[in-house]
Amino acid sequence: MLQVTFSIIYQVGQYSTANCILLGIEPIESTVDRLQLTFFGGIIHENTSIEYRIIERQLIMSKQNATSFISRLETALSKYKLPKAQELLLVKPTREKWKTTVKCAIQQYWTEKWEIEKSEKSTMKFIDIKTRPNGNYHQIWKFTSNKTLEVKKEEIKAKLITRIYTLQADRAKFSRNVEQDICSLCGSAKEDTVHFMLECKALNPERDKHLTTLKS
Repeated sequence: MLQVTFSIIYQVGQYSTANCILLGIEPIESTVDRLQLTFFGGIIHENTSIEYRIIERQLIMSKQNATSFISRLETALSKYKLPKAQELLLVKPTREKWKTTVKCAIQQYWTEKWEIEKSEKSTMKFIDIKTRPNGNYHQIWKFTSNKTLEVKKEEIKAKLITRIYTLQADRAKFSRNVEQDICSLCGSAKEDTVHFMLECKALNPERDKHLTTLKS
């Protein structure tokens, strides 16, 4: 799986949205937010610590510095629809409960954000976004081994569902129709992703073989 991971990062682009979804990589922004929120969840139980007193002081200040810890914290709490810092100082959820709450809120946020992005980007049209994608590999890697041939197959899968696999329709577009968009395998229709995956008659034997396995 590690070999596949490095290969796909190279092919799709490091830390792109599609890459995060396919490989279960947590976005850097999400990691920073999660660490900041869980750090705060630990501080609120240490009401005699210097850190706790600093946070209390910053919360009662009339004007916050945008770069201060509490300002960034309040932004993160608002982004993930979590209670305000002042409320958490009073309620003080347990560390484990807070970690679970933060994890679920972050997963929900990024799932919704990526679904919106998917509807706006053609390169994400064919990607099925799993529930709680952070930290979980996409289902296309389920039966992947580190064998070179298997890795090559997964590269092609990733290219197809992220629309970076070059088909005749793409060649025609990039060449301003100098090249034809007709499928070179069957010669009967425009070769786009839908045609290549579902309609090309020349690929029926291979397609039917896998469909039979899926149906059985």
